[in-house]
Amino acid sequence: MNQQEITALLRERRSGRVYDAAKVLSDVDMNALFEAARWAPSAWNLQPWRFSIARRGDANWGKLLGLLIDANRMWAQNASALMLTAVHTMRRTQEGQSVPNGAAFHDAGLFNMSILTESVHRGLMSHIMVGFDKDAARTLIRGAEQEIEPVTMMAIGYAGSAEHLPEDLRKRETAPRVRRAVEELLIQVP
Repeated sequence: MNQQEITALLRERRSGRVYDAAKVLSDVDMNALFEAARWAPSAWNLQPWRFSIARRGDANWGKLLGLLIDANRMWAQNASALMLTAVHTMRRTQEGQSVPNGAAFHDAGLFNMSILTESVHRGLMSHIMVGFDKDAARTLIRGAEQEIEPVTMMAIGYAGSAEHLPEDLRKRETAPRVRRAVEELLIQVP
C-alpha cells in the first residue's frame, strides 16, 4: 500500500525524552490539555478516566516523580508536568448492577491520545510511560477514589536538546522514527 499524507499533528508526535527544564507550562496550555482530555471519546460516554497532574515545583511533583522507575525518572524530571492516568474498571448497567467495564483501558488510550494530539498542536511534547510503580500509584490515588486502577503516566513539556543525555539515550532520541508497513498490521480474514 502507498503511504498517504496525514495530519501533521499525528506525524509530528514524538515520545521524546529530552525536556527543557527552563520552560514552564502555561495555564492556558494546561487548561487546553484538560479540555482535550474532557472531550475524548469513551464507550457509553462513561469517561472512566481520572487523572492527577503536577507541575514541576508543585507540592505533588515529588509524589508523581517518585512513582517512576529510575530510567524514566532520569529524563522525566525535566518535564514541565507529570500526569498519572487511572480508570474506573467497573461500570453500572441500566439496572444498577456493577459489572466490569471492558472498554476502560481502551478509553484511557483515547484519553491519552487526545492529550498527545493537543500537545503537538500547542508545540509541546508528551511521552506516555508504563514504567512506574503501579502498587504505589494505587495506594496514592485510592485515598481519593475507590475502584480505580492506574494505567499510565505522562511527561509533558517543551522539547530540549539531546546533547545532555547519556549516549545510549541520545542515540534513541535522535534516531529516525520507524513504523511498520500497513501490510504488516492488517489481519487477513479468511
